[in-house]
Amino acid sequence: MSFKEYLHECAENSRRDEVNSYIMFLAGVMFFVGGVWGSLKLAENPRWFIFIPYHTEPLGGAALGLALTVTGLTLMVYGITAGLNCWNDRRWYMQEMRKATAFEEIALRVKKDSIKLEKDPGKVKKRLEEFRAKLRRKRKRDRQETYYGRS
Repeated sequence: MSFKEYLHECAENSRRDEVNSYIMFLAGVMFFVGGVWGSLKLAENPRWFIFIPYHTEPLGGAALGLALTVTGLTLMVYGITAGLNCWNDRRWYMQEMRKATAFEEIALRVKKDSIKLEKDPGKVKKRLEEFRAKLRRKRKRDRQETYYGRS
């Protein structure tokens, strides 16, 4: 398996995990709404903890409403956190994939140009040197960003 194929696989897995985390968030929203609705329906005057209603009398519905509300909040927080983490991973994979394919694209472009410009090979050499200089500057800039903690 080549490095590009590996990056494609990782990006696909990250995309799937991101979708799963957003589904987890939606399930949390449903649990939260169900718990709040159940708590509000059960008691005429529920007690409130910030924005979470609860009922202090020993009823099965009160415990269920509170459990659904807390579970919903937990799923929402974990869903958003996991979604952002997967999105960040996929962004990194895509950046690495662009870096891996940049040289191949330039090489193909230079090869096409060299076929077209067989009469003047100096232009092809000049383009190769420009590309190598550009890669060196980019690598140097990436190293500096990593050194100073910007990435």
